[in-house]
Amino acid sequence: RLATAHLKHIVMTIVIGVFLTSQMVVAQAEGIIATAWSPDGSMIAVSGIDGLLQIRDTSNQIIRTFMGLTTDISSVDWSPDSTKIVSGGDDGVVRVWDANNGQQLAVLGTFEAYIFQINT
Repeated sequence: RLATAHLKHIVMTIVIGVFLTSQMVVAQAEGIIATAWSPDGSMIAVSGIDGLLQIRDTSNQIIRTFMGLTTDISSVDWSPDSTKIVSGGDDGVVRVWDANNGQQLAVLGTFEAYIFQINT
């Protein structure tokens, strides 16, 4: 991943691959706070305001929406094998989700402050 930028409700993520090819996904991003590419580059995890947590394909089509979140989700990342998503947000809770069925698997911790960034 080269860069992720959030500007004027547009999210741009530029990826440079092994052969120096690049992809750019531009998504209409009203309410999106964070994005993360799956390790295999086939999906994008999207998080944002009011509990937004989704998996999208590279054409920005929604594959899965995760339910039960109500606060802003400011950070999201993938497990190395692309089977789990980790999210954190304004409620200070770090959660692990099954990327295939959308079920919450675990709560890793509750912190006094909101979660700004997660790196797996």
